[in-house]
Amino acid sequence: MDIYVVQPGDTIEEIANRYGISVEKLIRDNELQNPDSLLIGQVLVIVHPSKTYRVREGDSLSSIATLNNITVNELLRNNPFLINRPYIYPGEELTISYNRSGSISTYGYTNTFINRQILRKTLPFLTYLAIFDYEIGQNGEALGTDDDIDIIEMAIQHGVIPLMHLATITVQGKADLRLTNRVISDEALQEIIFENVLEIIRDKGYVILWGNNIGTIYYYR
Repeated sequence: MDIYVVQPGDTIEEIANRYGISVEKLIRDNELQNPDSLLIGQVLVIVHPSKTYRVREGDSLSSIATLNNITVNELLRNNPFLINRPYIYPGEELTISYNRSGSISTYGYTNTFINRQILRKTLPFLTYLAIFDYEIGQNGEALGTDDDIDIIEMAIQHGVIPLMHLATITVQGKADLRLTNRVISDEALQEIIFENVLEIIRDKGYVILWGNNIGTIYYYR
């Protein structure tokens, strides 16, 4: 990746040619609203794909991904402008891969009232998504709503592991230390919590994953 600072007299075409990338990619990567009116001192990000693909008539995201031996999710990560777009155009240039080494796991979290369009744009870049929708009741109940169902489904569709965030948080948003201590020390209460959580797991498809934060347990599908 390179960083370029616009100089007097620069045009979008000259900058693209200088770095050997297409004008449309330079515009998209920098979300330029007025590419013909660059500002002196404006900073542009130049990213160099190792492989690109020119869309053909009849192509779909699935067929392009299969043809290039990548997942649709990876195709969306490399071309985020496609997220929430129901179509692709013949002649459009898509990035298949970048010169990268290694891999990383990414973790995000959300409340159930998140804007679904924003969530859809974010999911291709995540490995895990913690859903903050459950709290432990005084009697070991896993208190939550069904507002997480579509979030779980969206996460799974994007290959993201949805985590159930279960915590001892008061209505004021503070940790209930007394309840936390009970959860840690009271085996009978732990059994009740596990039974209640397992019921939610069976209903919604979560699978167990342990976390190490005091008062917090994570589950995932």
